[in-house]
Amino acid sequence: MSKLPTIAMTPMPEYGYDPIPLILSGEKKHTLRKQKMHGRKEITVGHKRTGIVLLSRGWIKMTQAEFLTDDFAAADGFRETYVAGSPVSPRENLIMLLEHFYGDVPETMWCNHFRVVQRLEEETE
Repeated sequence: MSKLPTIAMTPMPEYGYDPIPLILSGEKKHTLRKQKMHGRKEITVGHKRTGIVLLSRGWIKMTQAEFLTDDFAAADGFRETYVAGSPVSPRENLIMLLEHFYGDVPETMWCNHFRVVQRLEEETE
């Protein structure tokens, strides 16, 4: 079993968020968090290790004006959903997810850039 620190990337379909396929395809290359990400971290889904390891490539501190856009939310893995037949944009889904975890939307967040260095027990480096 891996001794690496972990980072949760659990899908939340109610917010149009399913990051694992996007990470594995190379479409998702960053994650928005309240802190900087350092070194290697193994992704967990539902508190279970996945064998997918990310390596931090750096970070940028962002303000709400920078991260609360449809373009950024889509790049972070959020998709449009529908509630009672009405569309909910990627930006609105990001806002709801942040409110779910933090109670409100933080003024600033860290955009942590990463690359996949291991996939399901196979080294890719």
